[in-house]
Amino acid sequence: MSTHQVKLAKATEDDFKIMWKVFEAFQEIENSGHISELREERLNKVTIGRLLQLGTGGFTRIVMGCETLIDNVCDKNQDYYELTPSLLNAESELDKAHAALEAILKTGELSYDSVAIARTALGLDKYGLNEK
Repeated sequence: MSTHQVKLAKATEDDFKIMWKVFEAFQEIENSGHISELREERLNKVTIGRLLQLGTGGFTRIVMGCETLIDNVCDKNQDYYELTPSLLNAESELDKAHAALEAILKTGELSYDSVAIARTALGLDKYGLNEK
């Protein structure tokens, strides 16, 4: 079985500027209440024009980029943007690994004591791995 990788270009600053203009146009249409046919037609043309300016490339970069981040970085159990638990804990785990490495390096050798200190720093002693 082979693995394939697809790369998606990041949305540009211009993509976002245009998308926000599209949003503002939609918002103006939504909040306009009772407006004349001429005003409504103008707002519709502006909205369509801005969407055409953004194009499928810009739209794709924004939507697929967001979808990719949500699928790979966000906690799927939340209905708001929150990092996955593994990413939230990554800094803490990295700190433990640094402490373990420092414990070994301070002794200048890979001894039982330095390994025991490292295992404690990594939280492995709770499994009884530091017993002689």
